[in-house]
Amino acid sequence: MDPQRVIDSEDGPCLETEIRVRFAETDAQGVVYYGSYFTYFEVARLGVLAASGTGLDRPDGNFYVVHAACDYKAPLRYGDRVRVRSTVTALGTSSVRMSHRVYGAGGTLCAEGRDVMVWVGPDGRPAPLPQEVRAGLERFLRPRVLWADGRPRGWRVVVGSENPSKVEAVRAVMAQVDPSCRVEAVEVDSGVPAQPWGEAETRAGALNRARRALAAGGHLGVGMEGGLEDRAGCLYVTCWCAVVDAEGRESLALGAAMPLPERVAAQLSPASGAELAPIIDSLAGRPGTGKVYGAIGLLTGGLRDRRHAWEDALAYALAPWLRADLYGAGGTGGGPGGPGDRS
Repeated sequence: MDPQRVIDSEDGPCLETEIRVRFAETDAQGVVYYGSYFTYFEVARLGVLAASGTGLDRPDGNFYVVHAACDYKAPLRYGDRVRVRSTVTALGTSSVRMSHRVYGAGGTLCAEGRDVMVWVGPDGRPAPLPQEVRAGLERFLRPRVLWADGRPRGWRVVVGSENPSKVEAVRAVMAQVDPSCRVEAVEVDSGVPAQPWGEAETRAGALNRARRALAAGGHLGVGMEGGLEDRAGCLYVTCWCAVVDAEGRESLALGAAMPLPERVAAQLSPASGAELAPIIDSLAGRPGTGKVYGAIGLLTGGLRDRRHAWEDALAYALAPWLRADLYGAGGTGGGPGGPGDRS
Protein backbone atom coordinates (compact mmCIF):
# COMPACT_ATOMS: atom_id res chain seq x y z
CA MET A 1 0.00 0.00 0.00
CA ASP A 2 1.20 3.52 -0.76
CA PRO A 3 2.32 5.39 2.40
CA GLN A 4 -0.07 8.17 3.50
CA ARG A 5 0.13 10.75 6.28
CA VAL A 6 -1.68 13.90 7.35
CA ILE A 7 0.56 16.98 7.19
CA ASP A 8 0.25 20.75 7.57
CA SER A 9 0.84 22.45 4.21
CA GLU A 10 0.56 26.02 2.96
CA ASP A 11 -3.12 25.27 2.35
CA GLY A 12 -3.70 23.84 5.82
CA PRO A 13 -4.09 20.15 6.79
CA CYS A 14 -3.86 17.78 3.84
CA LEU A 15 -3.21 14.14 3.13
CA GLU A 16 0.13 13.36 1.51
CA THR A 17 0.34 10.12 -0.47
CA GLU A 18 3.69 8.76 -1.64
CA ILE A 19 3.64 6.75 -4.86
CA ARG A 20 6.41 5.12 -6.87
CA VAL A 21 5.52 5.25 -10.58
CA ARG A 22 4.94 1.71 -11.81
CA PHE A 23 5.69 0.47 -15.31
CA ALA A 24 2.00 -0.24 -16.04
CA GLU A 25 1.23 3.47 -15.45
CA THR A 26 3.48 4.65 -18.28
CA ASP A 27 3.28 4.72 -22.05
CA ALA A 28 5.78 3.41 -24.59
CA GLN A 29 8.11 6.36 -23.91
CA GLY A 30 8.17 5.71 -20.17
CA VAL A 31 6.09 8.81 -19.43
CA VAL A 32 3.12 8.49 -17.10
CA TYR A 33 -0.06 8.03 -19.11
CA TYR A 34 -2.54 10.87 -18.49
CA GLY A 35 -5.24 8.53 -17.27
CA SER A 36 -2.95 7.18 -14.54
CA TYR A 37 -3.19 10.48 -12.68
CA PHE A 38 -6.84 9.73 -11.94
CA THR A 39 -5.73 6.48 -10.30
CA TYR A 40 -3.39 8.53 -8.10
CA PHE A 41 -6.29 10.84 -7.22
CA GLU A 42 -8.44 7.83 -6.35
CA VAL A 43 -5.81 6.45 -3.98
CA ALA A 44 -5.50 9.88 -2.36
CA ARG A 45 -9.26 10.45 -2.20
CA LEU A 46 -9.87 7.13 -0.45
CA GLY A 47 -7.06 8.01 1.94
CA VAL A 48 -8.76 11.28 2.86
CA LEU A 49 -12.01 9.42 3.52
CA ALA A 50 -10.24 6.84 5.68
CA ALA A 51 -8.37 9.53 7.62
CA SER A 52 -11.65 11.37 8.20
CA GLY A 53 -13.22 8.23 9.64
CA THR A 54 -15.50 7.47 6.68
CA GLY A 55 -15.56 3.88 5.50
CA LEU A 56 -17.04 2.48 2.28
CA ASP A 57 -19.32 0.01 4.05
CA ARG A 58 -21.86 2.40 5.55
CA PRO A 59 -25.50 1.26 5.31
CA ASP A 60 -26.83 4.81 4.97
CA GLY A 61 -25.09 5.67 1.70
CA ASN A 62 -21.79 6.22 -0.04
CA PHE A 63 -19.85 8.65 -2.20
CA TYR A 64 -19.93 8.72 -6.00
CA VAL A 65 -17.54 10.79 -8.12
CA VAL A 66 -19.53 13.05 -10.47
CA HIS A 67 -16.72 15.25 -11.83
CA ALA A 68 -12.97 14.85 -12.26
CA ALA A 69 -10.43 17.05 -14.05
CA CYS A 70 -6.68 17.39 -14.29
CA ASP A 71 -4.30 20.09 -15.51
CA TYR A 72 -0.92 18.69 -16.55
CA LYS A 73 2.18 20.76 -15.77
CA ALA A 74 5.26 18.52 -16.18
CA PRO A 75 5.84 14.85 -17.04
CA LEU A 76 6.45 12.00 -14.63
CA ARG A 77 8.41 8.92 -15.65
CA TYR A 78 8.79 5.30 -14.70
CA GLY A 79 10.43 4.91 -11.30
CA ASP A 80 9.80 8.49 -10.12
CA ARG A 81 8.83 8.96 -6.51
CA VAL A 82 5.62 11.01 -6.44
CA ARG A 83 3.89 12.96 -3.67
CA VAL A 84 0.17 13.71 -3.97
CA ARG A 85 -1.19 16.34 -1.59
CA SER A 86 -4.98 16.30 -1.26
CA THR A 87 -7.35 18.63 0.57
CA VAL A 88 -11.04 19.45 0.71
CA THR A 89 -11.87 22.77 -0.96
CA ALA A 90 -15.63 22.94 -0.30
CA LEU A 91 -18.41 21.08 1.49
CA GLY A 92 -21.90 21.43 0.05
CA THR A 93 -25.19 20.00 1.26
CA SER A 94 -24.43 16.63 -0.34
CA SER A 95 -21.19 17.28 -2.24
CA VAL A 96 -17.48 17.37 -1.46
CA ARG A 97 -14.97 19.18 -3.65
CA MET A 98 -11.35 18.12 -3.44
CA SER A 99 -8.09 19.25 -4.98
CA HIS A 100 -4.93 17.23 -5.58
CA ARG A 101 -1.43 18.47 -6.33
CA VAL A 102 1.08 16.01 -7.74
CA TYR A 103 4.77 16.70 -7.09
CA GLY A 104 7.70 14.95 -8.72
CA ALA A 105 11.46 15.08 -8.24
CA GLY A 106 12.78 18.23 -6.60
CA GLY A 107 9.29 19.33 -5.64
CA THR A 108 8.24 20.04 -9.25
CA LEU A 109 4.49 20.54 -9.58
CA CYS A 110 3.51 18.01 -12.25
CA ALA A 111 -0.30 18.11 -12.16
CA GLU A 112 -3.28 19.65 -10.42
CA GLY A 113 -6.50 17.68 -10.11
CA ARG A 114 -10.03 18.52 -9.01
CA ASP A 115 -12.96 16.26 -8.33
CA VAL A 116 -16.45 16.37 -6.89
CA MET A 117 -18.08 13.57 -4.87
CA VAL A 118 -21.78 13.40 -4.06
CA TRP A 119 -23.25 11.49 -1.12
CA VAL A 120 -25.91 9.08 -2.40
CA GLY A 121 -28.41 7.40 -0.10
CA PRO A 122 -29.68 3.80 -0.23
CA ASP A 123 -32.43 4.90 -2.65
CA GLY A 124 -29.84 5.96 -5.24
CA ARG A 125 -30.55 9.68 -4.84
CA PRO A 126 -28.26 12.46 -3.59
CA ALA A 127 -28.74 13.00 0.14
CA PRO A 128 -27.35 15.40 2.77
CA LEU A 129 -23.93 14.49 4.13
CA PRO A 130 -24.26 12.62 7.44
CA GLN A 131 -23.12 14.89 10.25
CA GLU A 132 -20.23 12.63 11.32
CA VAL A 133 -19.00 12.42 7.70
CA ARG A 134 -19.10 16.20 7.37
CA ALA A 135 -17.32 16.66 10.69
CA GLY A 136 -14.54 14.26 9.68
CA LEU A 137 -13.98 15.94 6.31
CA GLU A 138 -13.89 19.41 7.87
CA ARG A 139 -10.48 18.44 9.19
CA PHE A 140 -9.21 18.69 5.61
CA LEU A 141 -11.20 21.76 4.59
CA ARG A 142 -8.78 24.29 3.23
CA PRO A 143 -8.87 27.23 5.67
CA ARG A 144 -7.19 29.77 3.43
CA VAL A 145 -9.52 32.58 2.34
CA LEU A 146 -8.28 35.24 -0.07
CA TRP A 147 -10.54 38.15 0.91
CA ALA A 148 -8.51 41.09 2.19
CA ASP A 149 -9.49 40.42 5.82
CA GLY A 150 -9.06 36.64 5.55
CA ARG A 151 -12.58 35.92 6.84
CA PRO A 152 -14.92 33.47 5.03
CA ARG A 153 -18.10 35.07 3.73
CA GLY A 154 -20.51 32.20 3.03
CA TRP A 155 -21.91 34.33 0.20
CA ARG A 156 -24.36 33.27 -2.47
CA VAL A 157 -22.51 34.08 -5.72
CA VAL A 158 -24.91 34.24 -8.68
CA VAL A 159 -23.68 33.96 -12.28
CA GLY A 160 -25.78 35.75 -14.89
CA SER A 161 -25.64 32.84 -17.34
CA GLU A 162 -26.20 29.09 -17.42
CA ASN A 163 -23.37 28.58 -19.94
CA PRO A 164 -21.32 25.67 -18.49
CA SER A 165 -17.92 27.21 -19.27
CA LYS A 166 -18.85 30.40 -17.42
CA VAL A 167 -20.42 28.68 -14.42
CA GLU A 168 -17.54 26.21 -14.01
CA ALA A 169 -15.04 29.07 -14.26
CA VAL A 170 -16.77 30.89 -11.41
CA ARG A 171 -16.89 27.71 -9.32
CA ALA A 172 -13.19 27.05 -9.89
CA VAL A 173 -12.16 30.57 -8.89
CA MET A 174 -14.49 30.85 -5.90
CA ALA A 175 -13.26 27.48 -4.60
CA GLN A 176 -9.82 29.10 -4.35
CA VAL A 177 -11.02 32.45 -3.03
CA ASP A 178 -13.51 31.28 -0.40
CA PRO A 179 -14.79 27.68 -0.28
CA SER A 180 -17.65 28.75 2.00
CA CYS A 181 -19.33 30.60 -0.89
CA ARG A 182 -22.11 28.93 -2.91
CA VAL A 183 -22.17 29.43 -6.68
CA GLU A 184 -25.52 29.41 -8.49
CA ALA A 185 -26.53 30.24 -12.05
CA VAL A 186 -29.49 32.13 -13.47
CA GLU A 187 -30.19 32.95 -17.12
CA VAL A 188 -30.59 36.71 -17.65
CA ASP A 189 -30.86 39.09 -20.60
CA SER A 190 -27.55 40.79 -21.39
CA GLY A 191 -29.31 43.84 -22.84
CA VAL A 192 -26.93 43.83 -25.83
CA PRO A 193 -26.99 42.02 -29.19
CA ALA A 194 -26.21 38.28 -29.28
CA GLN A 195 -22.86 39.22 -30.86
CA PRO A 196 -21.58 42.32 -29.05
CA TRP A 197 -19.27 44.63 -30.99
CA GLY A 198 -16.80 47.03 -29.43
CA GLU A 199 -15.53 47.44 -25.90
CA ALA A 200 -18.43 49.58 -24.66
CA GLU A 201 -21.09 47.11 -25.82
CA THR A 202 -19.28 44.05 -24.46
CA ARG A 203 -18.60 45.71 -21.10
CA ALA A 204 -22.22 46.79 -20.89
CA GLY A 205 -23.39 43.21 -21.52
CA ALA A 206 -21.17 41.89 -18.72
CA LEU A 207 -22.33 44.60 -16.30
CA ASN A 208 -26.00 44.08 -17.14
CA ARG A 209 -25.65 40.35 -16.50
CA ALA A 210 -23.91 40.95 -13.16
CA ARG A 211 -26.53 43.45 -11.98
CA ARG A 212 -29.41 41.19 -12.95
CA ALA A 213 -27.75 38.19 -11.33
CA LEU A 214 -27.38 40.18 -8.11
CA ALA A 215 -31.05 41.11 -8.32
CA ALA A 216 -31.86 37.39 -8.21
CA GLY A 217 -30.94 37.45 -4.54
CA GLY A 218 -27.18 36.97 -4.34
CA HIS A 219 -24.52 38.65 -2.27
CA LEU A 220 -22.27 38.89 -5.33
CA GLY A 221 -23.35 39.04 -8.98
CA VAL A 222 -21.05 37.90 -11.78
CA GLY A 223 -21.58 38.75 -15.45
CA MET A 224 -19.46 37.52 -18.35
CA GLU A 225 -19.70 38.65 -21.97
CA GLY A 226 -17.66 37.74 -25.02
CA GLY A 227 -17.36 40.31 -27.77
CA LEU A 228 -15.52 41.43 -30.88
CA GLU A 229 -13.31 44.51 -31.07
CA ASP A 230 -11.60 46.10 -34.08
CA ARG A 231 -8.16 47.28 -33.02
CA ALA A 232 -6.00 48.97 -35.62
CA GLY A 233 -7.58 46.97 -38.44
CA CYS A 234 -7.38 43.60 -36.69
CA LEU A 235 -10.46 41.90 -35.24
CA TYR A 236 -10.08 40.55 -31.70
CA VAL A 237 -12.29 38.25 -29.63
CA THR A 238 -12.51 39.53 -26.05
CA CYS A 239 -13.84 38.27 -22.71
CA TRP A 240 -15.11 40.84 -20.20
CA CYS A 241 -16.21 40.05 -16.63
CA ALA A 242 -18.19 42.25 -14.25
CA VAL A 243 -18.62 41.72 -10.51
CA VAL A 244 -21.11 43.69 -8.39
CA ASP A 245 -22.10 43.43 -4.74
CA ALA A 246 -25.09 44.41 -2.65
CA GLU A 247 -23.32 47.54 -1.37
CA GLY A 248 -22.96 49.05 -4.83
CA ARG A 249 -19.35 48.19 -5.62
CA GLU A 250 -18.81 47.28 -9.27
CA SER A 251 -15.71 46.15 -11.10
CA LEU A 252 -14.96 45.12 -14.69
CA ALA A 253 -11.91 43.37 -16.10
CA LEU A 254 -10.69 42.02 -19.42
CA GLY A 255 -9.64 38.37 -19.43
CA ALA A 256 -8.54 37.86 -23.02
CA ALA A 257 -8.01 39.74 -26.28
CA MET A 258 -6.99 37.36 -29.08
CA PRO A 259 -6.66 38.22 -32.78
CA LEU A 260 -8.89 36.31 -35.20
CA PRO A 261 -7.67 34.93 -38.56
CA GLU A 262 -8.61 37.06 -41.55
CA ARG A 263 -10.77 34.26 -42.99
CA VAL A 264 -12.85 34.36 -39.80
CA ALA A 265 -12.92 38.15 -39.48
CA ALA A 266 -14.11 38.46 -43.09
CA GLN A 267 -17.36 36.66 -42.16
CA LEU A 268 -18.17 39.09 -39.34
CA SER A 269 -19.46 42.65 -39.26
CA PRO A 270 -21.78 44.69 -37.06
CA ALA A 271 -24.26 45.07 -39.92
CA SER A 272 -24.48 41.36 -40.76
CA GLY A 273 -25.46 40.26 -37.26
CA ALA A 274 -23.32 37.12 -37.76
CA GLU A 275 -22.09 35.41 -34.59
CA LEU A 276 -18.64 33.99 -33.98
CA ALA A 277 -19.73 30.71 -32.31
CA PRO A 278 -21.31 29.09 -35.41
CA ILE A 279 -18.23 29.97 -37.46
CA ILE A 280 -16.01 28.27 -34.90
CA ASP A 281 -18.32 25.23 -34.96
CA SER A 282 -17.92 25.06 -38.74
CA LEU A 283 -14.12 25.31 -38.58
CA ALA A 284 -13.94 22.65 -35.87
CA GLY A 285 -16.45 20.38 -37.61
CA ARG A 286 -18.21 19.80 -34.30
CA PRO A 287 -21.39 21.50 -33.00
CA GLY A 288 -21.04 23.25 -29.66
CA THR A 289 -17.30 23.97 -29.96
CA GLY A 290 -17.90 27.72 -30.07
CA LYS A 291 -19.94 27.70 -26.87
CA VAL A 292 -17.77 25.29 -24.87
CA TYR A 293 -14.14 25.73 -25.97
CA GLY A 294 -14.65 28.89 -28.01
CA ALA A 295 -12.40 30.52 -30.54
CA ILE A 296 -9.70 30.58 -27.88
CA GLY A 297 -9.68 26.78 -27.57
CA LEU A 298 -9.71 26.19 -31.31
CA LEU A 299 -7.09 28.79 -32.23
CA THR A 300 -4.64 27.92 -29.43
CA GLY A 301 -4.85 24.21 -30.17
CA GLY A 302 -6.39 23.61 -26.76
CA LEU A 303 -3.61 25.36 -24.83
CA ARG A 304 -6.30 27.67 -23.46
CA ASP A 305 -10.08 27.72 -23.79
CA ARG A 306 -13.06 29.88 -22.89
CA ARG A 307 -13.07 28.69 -19.29
CA HIS A 308 -9.45 29.70 -18.76
CA ALA A 309 -10.25 33.16 -20.14
CA TRP A 310 -13.29 33.52 -17.87
CA GLU A 311 -11.27 32.40 -14.84
CA ASP A 312 -8.63 35.06 -15.55
CA ALA A 313 -11.22 37.78 -16.12
CA LEU A 314 -13.04 36.92 -12.87
CA ALA A 315 -9.80 36.88 -10.87
CA TYR A 316 -8.95 40.36 -12.17
CA ALA A 317 -12.47 41.69 -11.56
CA LEU A 318 -12.39 40.41 -7.97
CA ALA A 319 -9.24 42.42 -7.16
CA PRO A 320 -11.13 45.21 -5.31
CA TRP A 321 -12.57 42.61 -2.92
CA LEU A 322 -9.37 40.58 -2.62
CA ARG A 323 -7.31 43.70 -1.84
CA ALA A 324 -9.91 46.03 -0.37
CA ASP A 325 -7.10 47.46 1.75
CA LEU A 326 -5.64 48.96 -1.44
CA TYR A 327 -8.76 49.72 -3.49
CA GLY A 328 -10.85 51.24 -0.71
CA ALA A 329 -14.66 51.39 -0.83
CA GLY A 330 -15.12 52.68 -4.40
CA GLY A 331 -15.89 50.72 -7.53
CA THR A 332 -13.52 50.29 -10.45
CA GLY A 333 -13.52 49.85 -14.18
CA GLY A 334 -17.08 50.72 -15.11
CA GLY A 335 -19.30 51.44 -12.15
CA PRO A 336 -20.84 53.30 -10.58
CA GLY A 337 -20.95 55.75 -13.43
CA GLY A 338 -19.67 53.18 -15.93
CA PRO A 339 -21.61 51.52 -18.73
CA GLY A 340 -25.29 51.51 -17.84
CA ASP A 341 -28.13 49.11 -18.44
CA ARG A 342 -28.69 49.21 -22.19
CA SER A 343 -31.88 47.18 -22.31
